[in-house]
Amino acid sequence: MRTYLRAQSLWEVVENGSNPAPLPDNPTMAQVRFHSDEVAKEGRALAIIQAAIHDDVFIKILNHDTAKEAWDKLKEEFQGSERTRRMKVLNLRREFEAIKMKEAETVKEFAHRLSKVVTQIRLLGEELSDQRVVEKILVCLPERFESKISSLEENKDFSHITISELVNALQATKHRRSLRMEENVEGVFVVNTKGKFQGSSSCGKKPDNKPKLLRMKNSGTKYISDVLYVPEINQNLLSVGQMLEKSYTLHFEDMKCTIFDPSGCELMSIKMRDKSFPIEWKQPAMPAFPSSVDDFVLWHKRLGHFSYSTLKQISSNGLIQNLPSVEDDVDVCDVCQFGKQCRLPFLAVTSWRAMEKLQLIHIDVCGPMSIASLNGSKYFLLFIDDFTRMSWVFFLKQKLDVFAAFQKFKILVENEAGCQIKKLISDNETEYRAGKFKKFYDQVGIQHQFTIPYTPRKIVRKDIKFDEFSKWNWKKHQPEGSSKGLFDEDTLQEQDFEDDEENYDSDTEFPVRGTRTLEDIYARCNVAILEPTRYEETAEFERWRASMKEEIKMIEKNKT
Repeated sequence: MRTYLRAQSLWEVVENGSNPAPLPDNPTMAQVRFHSDEVAKEGRALAIIQAAIHDDVFIKILNHDTAKEAWDKLKEEFQGSERTRRMKVLNLRREFEAIKMKEAETVKEFAHRLSKVVTQIRLLGEELSDQRVVEKILVCLPERFESKISSLEENKDFSHITISELVNALQATKHRRSLRMEENVEGVFVVNTKGKFQGSSSCGKKPDNKPKLLRMKNSGTKYISDVLYVPEINQNLLSVGQMLEKSYTLHFEDMKCTIFDPSGCELMSIKMRDKSFPIEWKQPAMPAFPSSVDDFVLWHKRLGHFSYSTLKQISSNGLIQNLPSVEDDVDVCDVCQFGKQCRLPFLAVTSWRAMEKLQLIHIDVCGPMSIASLNGSKYFLLFIDDFTRMSWVFFLKQKLDVFAAFQKFKILVENEAGCQIKKLISDNETEYRAGKFKKFYDQVGIQHQFTIPYTPRKIVRKDIKFDEFSKWNWKKHQPEGSSKGLFDEDTLQEQDFEDDEENYDSDTEFPVRGTRTLEDIYARCNVAILEPTRYEETAEFERWRASMKEEIKMIEKNKT
């Protein structure tokens, strides 16, 4: 409609409206004629719009007297507001990006379907270049067009190729391929050996060997005549086409068919018989070797992984019938290695302890925490004096604040203690190995030590003693009525250090055996009284001998 209105020179009237200037006093004939033409344009434009629409739509613009009002009403009705138009453009853009070429669809059909979406986008005022449409067609093409796409990439510039040129080039490739496929005749081989039927990929059922009418989707009904029909066939068929797709080579000459594998080695040569090539499979003999199980290892597992020395003693005393002799070169059981092997304790060595304040400071960073503090901190930096066991904690928002916190800590403790920090020990984290840390240590003369990497974590113990009988004086900042100088720091350090030296040698890493309750001891005594504990006692009871014979029969029956 827009094109027709432009051809009649009426589009400006529809788009901008017609407001002819009023005639002056005593107008000339030319002015009257021009004014009449301008007024007539409004009527002609409105008549064209009303004549081009359906009766149902005509009712909606019946009350509009100008062509611009009628056109704006139609735009509002079918195109909607600016927000509605953007939503339509977005949906069409999404459809444009998601559209794919179907397997049974030709290039021309796909291009036509894509052009409909492109036209709708452009009608809504959105720009979509032909280059973008060409790229979309190339991306959506199936794998069979890869060779043609590579040829186009080498020979042509996609920024200057049109949609019609691309579609025609792809159509020509499809046409040449279809001509070559019509000349190929597919053959089959007849197999003489019975076997299981390979299910169809479409339905998974065995065919009933009855002639059927083949139907092709969207192409009507196709009839196939002069078909070789084998009723009640009980043999498998090898397809020549499938073997060629798998890079096998077939050579037909002198009434024989020779098959070569992809590497060029000859697999078989079949003579033709009854216009087919039957393959006689030769089944090779498959030797089976008996497996032997070491009876001694089996008895070792039956008896709950007894040690080999215990099994030798049982075998020599004849306590178990049919127990094989124990060999000296028996392999060690893996389960016994993992379950019975234990690690000896480390040798007790005297650990070094600081002898004065700030002689050794332990430092470590913990975090990040899953929940931040009220101040937004997720890390905390801990300092522990090795001599006094005094602790200081600094809360950090990030790890970059470690160096600033250490400087603040150094000034604080050195002013309070009246001495300098001599040695610092930490792990091998990167925040302690930064260049500013090393430079600062060299300036103030602090020795920095690191723990050994890839070793079990070190546990720093801190003993805390509470005096429940004394009170704390908040004004004097010291305890009142402390019993026996419990909070005397110097006395505590000397006493703890002496106790550690006295008890260090006697401290071992062996676990302490727990005690049993009287109920457990009495219950164990009852078991010892009622149940036999040795083989000689068991052999005296007939029911025990019968029970053991039944157990051995079940073991021999199950071969366990």
